[in-house]
Amino acid sequence: MVYEVAPGLLHGRSRTQATAFRAVAANLISLPLDAHAAQRAAEIRAELKVLGRPKAHVDVMVAGIALAGAHTLVSNDADLEAIADAVGLRLERY
Repeated sequence: MVYEVAPGLLHGRSRTQATAFRAVAANLISLPLDAHAAQRAAEIRAELKVLGRPKAHVDVMVAGIALAGAHTLVSNDADLEAIADAVGLRLERY
């Protein structure tokens, strides 16, 4: 999640917002891309390919982590929403 959000803050927004985000992110639990999550990501990638709707690797990996842990993904990303719709991932928009 930090990898997804931080570049946008660093590039397009103020350093104050980036600093505030780092403070919040330091208190979050990071979930690993372990073997189970990587397998789920591979399955998602294959399914999206069959559907003719490929997405960025990082989005697919995030979705794989969420699915592997049976987590609800909280995002405002249109690509993650499309992935969620395609593979049955629970997603809440913010």
